[in-house]
Amino acid sequence: MIQHDKVRAREAVQFLVDSSYFKHHLKKLRSTVVKPRALPFKGEAEVLNELLVIGRQSLEAMENLIEVVEIKRGDTDRGSYQREFMRAKRARDRKVLQLEALLLGAKPTSLAQANEILTRQYEIWDKEKTSYLATVGDVDWETRNAHIKEFWRVKDDELEQLIVEARAQQQKTVTRKRVVSVAPPRVTNMGAALQEALDARIPRKRGTIRVDK
Repeated sequence: MIQHDKVRAREAVQFLVDSSYFKHHLKKLRSTVVKPRALPFKGEAEVLNELLVIGRQSLEAMENLIEVVEIKRGDTDRGSYQREFMRAKRARDRKVLQLEALLLGAKPTSLAQANEILTRQYEIWDKEKTSYLATVGDVDWETRNAHIKEFWRVKDDELEQLIVEARAQQQKTVTRKRVVSVAPPRVTNMGAALQEALDARIPRKRGTIRVDK
């Protein structure tokens, strides 16, 4: 059960609907929600801190409220893209945490721990994405987002492959344990494992991604 102030949540939604700085507030919400305690909104925007309280318990719940805002604002085209993007991101986040559990042999024990894992991984990916988009040049909004979508498609494919490989390795470990009594050492640093596996595959290893116009 998400603990929050329902009145303040409704006020936050309405504030975003009416705000001429909607995009700025939205960016700040999504960048701050992964931090465990920061409540950066002040003055009239202070009520937006309630969305962070919600988002730190359930990112999906916060995104659902943002979707309500986008519908009320009539931001249908970009709102639709953003909703699709966030659905894909939530699925990707689950895969990252699943891979972490396979590598460590245990799931994250708290939301803060899960957020730390995701933040660390997205720092790696954001650097790769920035480098890749620099090769794309100055393009319109739709073309740029097509490139971004393709970038994440590649990353999702890589994650799927890593999960398959981690499961296979886990099975080998289980089989080996049945034969001998001493268990082999486990990988205990997902950041290092992922960085090695996902290091700059776009565009160096896969070649520059192109989106047909």
